[in-house]
Amino acid sequence: MTGTSQRWTVGLVDDEPAALRYLQKLLACSEHCEVVFQATSGHSAVEKIRQHRPDILFLDIEMPDMNGIAVAKATLSIDYYLIFLTAYDHYALNAFDVHANDYLIKPIRQKTLLRALEKISSMDRMISRRSDNQTVKVGSGNSFRIVKVADILYVEAIGRYRMIHLTDEGAKAHKMEVLISETTIRDWEISLPDNEFTRIHRKYLINRGFISGFTSHSRCRFVLLGPRGIELPMSRSRVNAVMTKEGLA
Repeated sequence: MTGTSQRWTVGLVDDEPAALRYLQKLLACSEHCEVVFQATSGHSAVEKIRQHRPDILFLDIEMPDMNGIAVAKATLSIDYYLIFLTAYDHYALNAFDVHANDYLIKPIRQKTLLRALEKISSMDRMISRRSDNQTVKVGSGNSFRIVKVADILYVEAIGRYRMIHLTDEGAKAHKMEVLISETTIRDWEISLPDNEFTRIHRKYLINRGFISGFTSHSRCRFVLLGPRGIELPMSRSRVNAVMTKEGLA
């Protein structure tokens, strides 16, 4: 991956051993990739993903015991960049639903693989670490915006994209209410100050300074955010942690 010293841990999943050997050979051309596991079935893939927590997963879709879409759904709580490999193009919409970052049609060529890795590298560079003036960079390459951390209301995961919802002040400054990022919500969670932001759901990361209340209905708990009281759901597994952090537990 050009222009980065990042080293990625990589998992390979395909039910054909020959395909795994070929993919390993292609990846050998990149000094930034370290293959930490291979799996030839969906069930073993889920176990190894949970064990190794790779940065990037190359995942075949059609497998006899558990297909790649099911594997991705079973490991949605684990943050990794997902690249599907398949001989068919009709799974593309399903791939989008499980937050795939890329979708490559077999046979994979070296140029195609390197392009996919560079795309992942660009995504990972979209967020710069916090600086003293409390800003983050949203974008990639020569196309990005410098955004004040205080101007971010919440981050929302929709498919392969993250929607950076801005406060009223942020919207005025950037002349738009939402910025789009392909960086994972986990990377946003790491990059934004944890004393100011909290994860309330696998899809939502919110600015605690704009919490205006809490509510519940249909056995679900919600955070009210901003002056308009935007309702965002809390995962049941995160309710206690969020309420404790706000001193309400």
